[in-house]
Amino acid sequence: MTTLEERGINKNLLEQIRSMGPQAVDQAVALAKMTNEQLAEYGQLYEQRTGIASEQAGIATMRASQIDTNIEKQINITITESNIKSEEDAREMANKIVRELRLAGVSI
Repeated sequence: MTTLEERGINKNLLEQIRSMGPQAVDQAVALAKMTNEQLAEYGQLYEQRTGIASEQAGIATMRASQIDTNIEKQINITITESNIKSEEDAREMANKIVRELRLAGVSI
């Protein structure tokens, strides 16, 4: 690990290897055997991968939030437009909402 650090390996990659503990010995050895050019390229690719993963996670989070907002709006509209006069009406409304949530991909 010291060798990799001295050779200027990407700091985030180094931290990931450290956090993996003894399981990362083979990866650390392989990285130590790389030329400086290979190690630099590997570090750049690692950063690109990390950036893409972070970007995709942000997009997924945003989409999930949008879906949640849309579902909440639909539920509010459904409840507002409904005339719940009995326990049976309330059960039917609840079942309808659950069906709509399941169709939207929400596991209940």
